[in-house]
Amino acid sequence: MIKKIINKIKYELQFSNTSYYTRISEKTKKIAYRALLKKKIRSLPPITLQSDNAGLTLATLSCKKNFYESVAALYSFCFWNRNVYLHYHEDGTLTEKEIGFLKKMFPGIKVFLRSDENIKVKALLASKGLENCEKLRDVFFLSIKLFDSI
Repeated sequence: MIKKIINKIKYELQFSNTSYYTRISEKTKKIAYRALLKKKIRSLPPITLQSDNAGLTLATLSCKKNFYESVAALYSFCFWNRNVYLHYHEDGTLTEKEIGFLKKMFPGIKVFLRSDENIKVKALLASKGLENCEKLRDVFFLSIKLFDSI
């Protein structure tokens, strides 16, 4: 790993690329921020949501890379308003560990797994004759937000 980093630095130095150091600094700060956020989120108590007759359904889409940022945002929202039904759409990168953490942190949350939703949504779009929507969902990541909410 260290050899890769050294080779990358040598490569960047060939071009006198001064912005490289700024990018490394920003990346280091982001990694430190994510580690601190993960530690703080894991220390928070769970929030019990009202899943029956909730006044609002909040749907979010996230990936493994931004998992703790998404949990922090949901926690902040639900801390002030617990009359929320949460729908968490994952992009296929989350493991059972992260999904279990979500269910522990927000009892009553509905987690939509990408592998299951691919089958259901594809069948629904095909039954409605929306072939172009099917193709769009296969190639455009954010189309999950468009079609999976139904």
